[in-house]
Amino acid sequence: NAIMKTAFNLLQNSQETKDLFSKSPRVVFKKPANIKQMLVCTDPLKKENKESQSFGCKPCQKPRCGTCKIMSTIQNFKSNVTNHVYPIKGTINCDTKNLIYQF
Repeated sequence: NAIMKTAFNLLQNSQETKDLFSKSPRVVFKKPANIKQMLVCTDPLKKENKESQSFGCKPCQKPRCGTCKIMSTIQNFKSNVTNHVYPIKGTINCDTKNLIYQF
């Protein structure tokens, strides 16, 4: 986190990059899935209804997830660069890989 704070301070000092982030980015660590979680379905009767799934971003609600504390439930986001509001065209939660969290 010290490296992130240093890099954030450098970005804030530049006129070109000052407005990219309103707050310092965070590094979030997740516990990887173990073999049991990859191979065994905990609730075989559970069937996800794709029609009931709504697009957007929401916390996963797993008991030990540290990312849920900082994740908001939203259906769209506003670009810091263009100030346009864009819809989220997928279902995103704490388990989604390769995300950049915007605060």
